[in-house]
Amino acid sequence: MPLDPIYDGSEYGTVTMYVTVDQYIPLRIDYHDRDKVIFKFLSLAKTMEKNGRIIPIRYDMLNIKDGTVTILSFLKFEENIRFQGEIFRPEKLGE
Repeated sequence: MPLDPIYDGSEYGTVTMYVTVDQYIPLRIDYHDRDKVIFKFLSLAKTMEKNGRIIPIRYDMLNIKDGTVTILSFLKFEENIRFQGEIFRPEKLGE
């Protein structure tokens, strides 16, 4: 699924998301620059199943441009946390 940025100031030209057909679980996300060249990608490296749901517990990000790898692992999480949807609006990020 190719996704184009909503805002003109985005550093990404396009984001391509690869998902499973049945549940839309993101397996890989390619980040393209404005010239449509992939400069980093995020891969789902590990999942767990809990109560019939597949939960991602490790992501690997490879930054091709910088030659770096970032690994994000979730060791534990609280399932009953609720967030206000407003905090995820682009103008609120970074506050």
